[in-house]
Amino acid sequence: MERNARENPVQPPFTAEQALGLIRMAGGLAVLVPPNEMDDTFPVAAFDGIAAYGSHARADTARYLSLARRYGLLVTGGSGFLSENRPPHRPGAVDFYGQEQRISADFLAAATHLNKEKRSFHHDSI
Repeated sequence: MERNARENPVQPPFTAEQALGLIRMAGGLAVLVPPNEMDDTFPVAAFDGIAAYGSHARADTARYLSLARRYGLLVTGGSGFLSENRPPHRPGAVDFYGQEQRISADFLAAATHLNKEKRSFHHDSI
């Protein structure tokens, strides 16, 4: 969002709260891809999940998993394609330390639950 604001100064930028609201209104889950400079004041609890696994150090993975447990966040991962200062990673190159099936099942369950809630809300409002 910050990069978009710099590259498109005419278009007003979204606030984080607006972006999270739009994601949820569209039926999505707001998953945080932790920034490298994230400190303890970052509003982690505002998200539905955190990309704990990725192209970062193993110590960072442990920190993000701890945050997920503390705030009850869904755990996901990504391959770091957004990083401009690191070499590119091929799709699927992330090490999930043998947790792939559990992470996939948890994410699918959360997405299915969200989809059922959205259908129920839509049906009730007609």
